[in-house]
Amino acid sequence: MEHEIGNISIARIRQMNPSLKGINNDFVMDRSEHYIPENMNPIFKYPLRLDGIIISIREKGSAKVNINLREYDIEQNDLIICAPGDILQSMLSPGIHLSQMFLISSDFLKEMYINLNSFMPFFISLKENPKFHLMEEEVQELKSFYELIEETVSRNDNFRTEIVRRLMGAYLGTFIKYYKISQLIHTQSI
Repeated sequence: MEHEIGNISIARIRQMNPSLKGINNDFVMDRSEHYIPENMNPIFKYPLRLDGIIISIREKGSAKVNINLREYDIEQNDLIICAPGDILQSMLSPGIHLSQMFLISSDFLKEMYINLNSFMPFFISLKENPKFHLMEEEVQELKSFYELIEETVSRNDNFRTEIVRRLMGAYLGTFIKYYKISQLIHTQSI
């Protein structure tokens, strides 16, 4: 049976999963371990477009992910990033899964005050290759950022949104550095 490509918002994801940590309907994060039984019906079983970006680092488990109709096998220490408007479909393999994941609205991203000129070549290259593999020490460094962001999100003070924006800018800058190193190594091995 054919299924039309749908749109899903961060607000809808928060409504479906109220336990997700985040800031309003602009920023959601999750790093909960969960078990996927056979025949589970995941949220991204059918192609969807999210109204923001997805950043995910796989720590446990494997999945097949279609991004813009291209299939990728996602294994431990693989990072994927999907831009607003990308078509995403995910099929998790049965077993235990754990990922560091952020869902960030376009509005939140615009207000992060990052220099988009320095990030533009990276975002353009993501259209061709939205997945890359990280070394274990790189995953651990990004996990440290994740934990600091999570701690900040959990606080209930007037500055948490601004602090999270700045920390996410540092997180993006860090994995872009790893992406550039990864691409350099890949280019030299060809």
